[in-house]
Amino acid sequence: ITLLIAYLISKKSNKITFIVAGIWGLWTLINVPYPPLNYFQFANILISYFLITKIFTNFRNKDQEIEKEKKRRIEAEKRLDELENQYDIPLKGKEIKFIEDSETHVKTLNDALSTSNEKIIILSGWVTDRVIDKKFKDLILDALKRGVDIYIGYGYESKIEKKIPRKEQKNAEQTLKDLQSWCSKFKPEGRLNIYNFPNHQKLLISDEKYMVCGSFNWLSNSGYSHNLELSVGVIDQELIKKKAEQVIQY
Repeated sequence: ITLLIAYLISKKSNKITFIVAGIWGLWTLINVPYPPLNYFQFANILISYFLITKIFTNFRNKDQEIEKEKKRRIEAEKRLDELENQYDIPLKGKEIKFIEDSETHVKTLNDALSTSNEKIIILSGWVTDRVIDKKFKDLILDALKRGVDIYIGYGYESKIEKKIPRKEQKNAEQTLKDLQSWCSKFKPEGRLNIYNFPNHQKLLISDEKYMVCGSFNWLSNSGYSHNLELSVGVIDQELIKKKAEQVIQY
């Protein structure tokens, strides 16, 4: 009981519980010097200490997880509001899925390029050769050969000044030009449409199967960043179709 009270007093630390257990052990050593009674007492101290700290630490961890989940949901609600305003699409009440790590974003992009049958739309503020590399080029070529129409838009511009393109961006743009040249020469079934315009959206659409919008820069983030990401995946066909038409008409 004494150890339990000590633990409850020190909710954020086990120091008080440890000190109480130590005092109890010292008291036993002084006042119960005879084995095997003192052995039994020491065992009782150790078992009580570890059971109390183990059980209540588990409870405390679960409480912390619940609090984290509540905060995550609040942040997700705020992010939904932001996305609705940014993309002019109603997300609340729709069937959605949250994507919260860079690796899953990269996998989602690769899956879209690998499995889409009709249309792929990618909007991203920036392009770099960390993403637009040989693998990306091969996936684009395979999709075009399958008859997939691909729409790529990029070109974030600062309000203060227009920055000189970095080497990674120039390399990526050259790869995109090479893809356009290939299309002009071999005329695959699919069409490749590349637009450079002031744009800060992060949008990925695969056919009418799913649409992902959020914080992830599809054409510049290779997935190795430590920054937190959050996107929303939507599978509402009517909503996806409407947004795709808006982007293509733009």
